[in-house]
Amino acid sequence: MKTLPWLVLGLALASAGQAWADTVVKQCRQASAQASFGTLSSLTVRDEAQRLLSGGGMSCDQSKGTLIGQSWIRMQIDRASDPVLTHGQTGEQVPFALYSSANATSALEAGRPYDYSTFTFLGNGPDLGSFPVYLRTAKGANVSAGTYHATIRLRWYWRICLNGQAFGICNIPGWDISPGLRGGCLLEACTLPPDTWGEGVPTSIQVSLVVSPDCLITAPALDFGSAPLAQNFDTQQGNITIRCTKGALYSVGLNDGAQADGKTRRMANGGHYLAYELYKSRSSERWGATGSERRASTSAEINPNQYDGVSGQRFDYRARVLPEQNTPPAGIYRDSVVIDVQF
Repeated sequence: MKTLPWLVLGLALASAGQAWADTVVKQCRQASAQASFGTLSSLTVRDEAQRLLSGGGMSCDQSKGTLIGQSWIRMQIDRASDPVLTHGQTGEQVPFALYSSANATSALEAGRPYDYSTFTFLGNGPDLGSFPVYLRTAKGANVSAGTYHATIRLRWYWRICLNGQAFGICNIPGWDISPGLRGGCLLEACTLPPDTWGEGVPTSIQVSLVVSPDCLITAPALDFGSAPLAQNFDTQQGNITIRCTKGALYSVGLNDGAQADGKTRRMANGGHYLAYELYKSRSSERWGATGSERRASTSAEINPNQYDGVSGQRFDYRARVLPEQNTPPAGIYRDSVVIDVQF
């Protein structure tokens, strides 16, 4: 019967110890984070996974000191959070995931608690000023240009000592403890993990991505062959294939080449020239770089109205060495024409 008062006293001390371990001065707080993948071309978004180190929506006052000794930190992604960046007007999506390390080997699952001490960071440990986490987009998103947004809701749980400790006793101002976290402490000494993690603190990461229009251009080289006189060269047919961002209409122009004489395109061999011209499709209308000389994507010979980001438009052209010129000395004549796309 004499053991009963000791048991009661022991329970009272443990309860008081949990209260004493908590500090009145809050050192950690909610600090919703902003994370941006920046501006990327649609081709980059589709073909390459993009990585980002983001704040985790928490912040501790590191002026109090540094994390020394055992602390307990847990993070959980709310089940309602859908890790996709969404276009506000079209509803198109770019999936992404959160990771505990830069190598992004295993995505963090919603609804599952993670021990933040197992995360890997550069330096001696996590930056408690921003509680960073890693984000990475998934490859394969074929999306329109525009701005994409996502909100990831997290919940943090912690018992943190920022100013050093001895035998589990945290130096002034003491342990910072998230709401509802209990257990693992006797008086001011906290040496064991919490028994109950409580309700934690909800916060969020606002994620954004700007997708810019881009194109993939395929333009095989053009060869006029050989002929003894300028007027004997055969007319050649060629084509250019352009595949641009989903939903993007555009125009395509050809400049006058590297050694034009006014508006006349010329191939060169040293100081000698062989004039030629490029025409739209099979017509005699010059294909140039400005105004009406450009070609609209709707005028393509193949797929003129398919802007799905997968189907390319093919533009045919006719190439002709101008016959009304003096034949230059024999040799190999070359020129380079720049193709430009405007949205």
